[in-house]
Amino acid sequence: MRLISAWIPAICAIAIIVWESTERFSSANTSAPLRHLWELWAGPVSDQVWLLIHHHIRKAGHVLGYGLLSGFIFRAWFLTINLASALRVLAWQVSTVMALACTLIIATADEVHQRFLISRSSSPRDVAIDMAGALTAQLLIATFILLYSQPRQQALRPQTSPES
Repeated sequence: MRLISAWIPAICAIAIIVWESTERFSSANTSAPLRHLWELWAGPVSDQVWLLIHHHIRKAGHVLGYGLLSGFIFRAWFLTINLASALRVLAWQVSTVMALACTLIIATADEVHQRFLISRSSSPRDVAIDMAGALTAQLLIATFILLYSQPRQQALRPQTSPES
């Protein structure tokens, strides 16, 4: 049961990406609602300015969404390795590689899928943006692990006296 629960967040994130990859979330369909929210928050903007803002919002969504996906996949692999493997010493490194590989596969599949939708576009640049989000998430996770595992490791080491 713990193994299944380890993968539920990653599976939910993949399901959200699949859902957002439909025509319902094309640029033409997200522009008006996002513009309404933007103008409530920041005030009116011209059509020309809105096109640029909308583009950046959508690309930021790629970075955030795939960063979260990568983090959830990392968690799933990390827990899986810790529950079922002798690779515990390398758990976070293996989990990082697997999270990046899985994210790349999902991002590529998403772009290939969008190529067959009339209202969507497909671009290798979007895969690169997705992977930038994934890599950022993995760097944050690695930083957190390295910063917070140091005190625990030092506390577990036997203390030696200065005379030794």
